[in-house]
Amino acid sequence: MSTQVGTPSYFAPEVLSGNGYNNSVDYWSIGVILYILLCGYPPFSEDSNEMLYEKIKRGEFEFP
Repeated sequence: MSTQVGTPSYFAPEVLSGNGYNNSVDYWSIGVILYILLCGYPPFSEDSNEMLYEKIKRGEFEFP
């Protein structure tokens, strides 16, 4: 488990680090889904994937 597979806005920081990951990254994705269900939009969104990845790595989001 070392490749980036899936939708970029659901990637966990461990996936983006490129050092490998385990099934715990699924909990990150579940958190993203719950956020969307509560707010109606994803916690991380940017125009480019590079900016999106930086935001995810920093864990930068707001919960209204």
